[in-house]
Amino acid sequence: MLRESLSRVIALPGWRKLGGRVRMNSKYKLEIHVPKTFSSRRPAFGFHHTTFDISIDEHPLASRLPKPTLDKPSIHDQHSDFNTFGVPPDTPLCLDDYLKSDHPQLTLHIVSFTDVTLMSICWPHIAVDGINLAHIGHAWSLSLAGRVSEIPPMLSANDDPMANAGRDSTFTGPHPLGKQQITGWQMYIFAFYYILDLLWWRTIESKVLFLPKTVIKDLRDQALSSLSKERPAPFFSESDAIVAWLTIAVTSALFPRGSTRSVTIGNAYDLRGRAPSLFPVSSDKGAYIQNAVFPCWAIIPAKMVHNRGEDRLGSIALAVRRSIQEQTTEDSIHAQARLTRDSLEVSGIPPLFGDVNQFTIHFC
Repeated sequence: MLRESLSRVIALPGWRKLGGRVRMNSKYKLEIHVPKTFSSRRPAFGFHHTTFDISIDEHPLASRLPKPTLDKPSIHDQHSDFNTFGVPPDTPLCLDDYLKSDHPQLTLHIVSFTDVTLMSICWPHIAVDGINLAHIGHAWSLSLAGRVSEIPPMLSANDDPMANAGRDSTFTGPHPLGKQQITGWQMYIFAFYYILDLLWWRTIESKVLFLPKTVIKDLRDQALSSLSKERPAPFFSESDAIVAWLTIAVTSALFPRGSTRSVTIGNAYDLRGRAPSLFPVSSDKGAYIQNAVFPCWAIIPAKMVHNRGEDRLGSIALAVRRSIQEQTTEDSIHAQARLTRDSLEVSGIPPLFGDVNQFTIHFC
């Protein structure tokens, strides 16, 4: 049922793009080639189904999958062996895997136990971003419910709305962090510190952190109370408070009190809904299925992140919120596109902002 309902979605006009194959043209640009018809030999998506006639708690590996703790935070190991439940054999793992095969962009993997069903989708970011995956889920749910006629049209099947980003004469303002962009010889110093950090902390462990709703609420309340003297009263979300708390946890473990290294916090945000000049149709009337996310950066001064003061949690959360407010305007989006296009042409990497010796933390 899951397989057939997703097939009905990708068979629709426009949505067929998701069933295309990734190819590289003579100008070394990626293209998506969609088969004229989907068949068992050239399916719309990869599909794997593994069945176990036991409960998930009886399975030696699946029984160790992280489980939420409802009354307190918890940290769980993220074993590489768990990947077998999410990434089936022969799934493309890099660009070359797609280019050298006829594998579709999407892969649906279902693992069935007698009491639990695990489902995962693998996809390349050139097809869709993580935020936009919700639109696919919505269309899939409608198909599953037999309401295919209600699936919104796919609006970016033939044209890329992002192609005009930064080229609209209506939006010519500077980027909020334009004066803090790392350029020229500063790039070499930044690269030195970045590589040094990678060498110094070369061991990477993957963990799953579970935070109950009550803990998240307490975090935000604590952050707000630490800024109780601020006027007007500040606003930031629970997500901002979590980012601030994790930043404090990381920097407190890695750097001594009084460190002079600033911290740059990277967030990702969805352009759809924020840039009507690029995406004019609302999400309830159509879906732009593509990669349409930009980063925004909160540059946290060393004295704020390393001072261990009582207002540190709230101050960092507020800085994160303000960075989102300033950098996600339509003017800032077009400015970011211009800077990105220029930076990629000059150095091959997106623009960087902040101090050359900063410590960078990325959140998604």
